[in-house]
Amino acid sequence: MRKALFIGLSAISLFLLNSCGAGKSTLVDDYFIAVEGKMVSNKAVNAFIFENRNNELHFRNYMRARFGVTGEDFDVDVNVNGQPIRLLFYSKNDFDRYFEKYNFKYTGLVDDITADQMAANHFVAISAVDAAGNDALDESHIIYQEMIAFLNDFKKQYLRL
Repeated sequence: MRKALFIGLSAISLFLLNSCGAGKSTLVDDYFIAVEGKMVSNKAVNAFIFENRNNELHFRNYMRARFGVTGEDFDVDVNVNGQPIRLLFYSKNDFDRYFEKYNFKYTGLVDDITADQMAANHFVAISAVDAAGNDALDESHIIYQEMIAFLNDFKKQYLRL
């Protein structure tokens, strides 16, 4: 009787933990669209997230070479399908602040990674807004598909290095 009660309570506890999301991690196979990122025009915008298989310095050097940006936080203006788009890149602190709820799990695709690097942020997050401040990563945006293709291409070019 006690054993059956214990098993029953254990099963209920396990069910409640799983249904509440406790302990769940988010793996990023290719890319992930996260909701409720930075605030733009009083709205939280979505973010395109991919796993950074290099270190943060490598990413900053790439951004410096490609777009001429410097500093910790930066935004970049680009054209996607003829529309001006502002790409908003997340610092490590911003990433942690906005996307902690996802509990992203680094898959460790790099062999020579140290424990300190494992603890560091290994994800790149990018939001995209049009000239009117609308979220270009919202599925209803007119260039949503082109935006995903653009960011996927950006990711592939960066990871190729």
